[in-house]
Amino acid sequence: MLSPVIYAWVKIAHLSMVIFWMAGMLYLPRLFVYHTQTKIGSESYSMLLIMEKRLLKLIMLPAIIAAFVTGLTLFFHKGGFSGPKYIYIKLLLVLIMGALHGFLSLCYKKFVANSNTKSKLFFLVINEVPAILIIIIMCVIYLNRI
Repeated sequence: MLSPVIYAWVKIAHLSMVIFWMAGMLYLPRLFVYHTQTKIGSESYSMLLIMEKRLLKLIMLPAIIAAFVTGLTLFFHKGGFSGPKYIYIKLLLVLIMGALHGFLSLCYKKFVANSNTKSKLFFLVINEVPAILIIIIMCVIYLNRI
């Protein structure tokens, strides 16, 4: 059992890491939109690869790991699977967000290999998915506390 002070710090860390992760989840598909409009081998293409790699490795990866660790800590502190039933919906949505993160990582690898086949429109649509998921997650959490 976590003390109230430790619980508060874990929750602050969790929310901070989720914000960092979501910033990357919203920005990376936007970079891919620009990338689809850039000629392979150009200076811009190479610069976008660097930006995407840094975003994925230096911001998004540490943030998702820390968000999951702190989230699981809070989950088990609040009773785990015997806690509130809405948590199952939140967990499912978070897993979908994690799968999207993995998909975006694969898209980056295709840009690295010069084999991207996805269009600008595809990435414009994908760019909206994290925003929709985070809104639904927040609704699930806060509407169940009313």
